[in-house]
Amino acid sequence: MRLSSGVRLDEADGRCQLPGHADGSHYALLAEAGPCTGLWASWDAHECRISVLADCPVTSPEACCLFLGHPGPHT
Repeated sequence: MRLSSGVRLDEADGRCQLPGHADGSHYALLAEAGPCTGLWASWDAHECRISVLADCPVTSPEACCLFLGHPGPHT
């Protein structure tokens, strides 16, 4: 998969980290971007994007590894 910036994600990096879905946007964490933020790649059938997103604040019973406002259950 090639992002609009020309960066290529190999298959290991390009796996969606949202649990249990097949349709809609997909997301993969690329790197930590700073305190409580991450650099995320997102894609759907039409385009790819790179965004800095705030971390999900859920910490109970364990910290969620996704971004603030993510769809579906916490990880």
